[in-house]
Amino acid sequence: MKAWRRLRAKLHKEDGQAMVEFALIAPLLFLILFMIIEVSWLCYGKLSVENLVREAARAGSVCTTAAESRNAAEERIAALTPAHLQDSVDVDINYSDGTDFRQGDIIVNVSAIMEPLTPIPGIIGQNAIRIESECTMKMN
Repeated sequence: MKAWRRLRAKLHKEDGQAMVEFALIAPLLFLILFMIIEVSWLCYGKLSVENLVREAARAGSVCTTAAESRNAAEERIAALTPAHLQDSVDVDINYSDGTDFRQGDIIVNVSAIMEPLTPIPGIIGQNAIRIESECTMKMN
């Protein structure tokens, strides 16, 4: 009877079962984890660009001359741009009223190229992602 129990225990060993199950599910878990990290990184980039645009429009809207307004907006963008976006920021500053800039609005448009943190976007053919934002403010 004892021999039968020993034989039965040897036949029903499950020592490697957890390892095999983990090996099957691990790639999916890592894919989901990296996707969460990448989406979070992109959200951070989008919020950074939106903050740049809003702050630049605010800084440019309180100036008294067009040149001063443009310089103030560009300086604000340079001061607030995160390090990972420094080389890829493209700024466009316009005024809605071409004759008297104080009577219209300031329109600030910023676009930046974000490099991904993980190789996940490269799998679908996206090696870099373009982020754009625009803000319009009344001149004060």
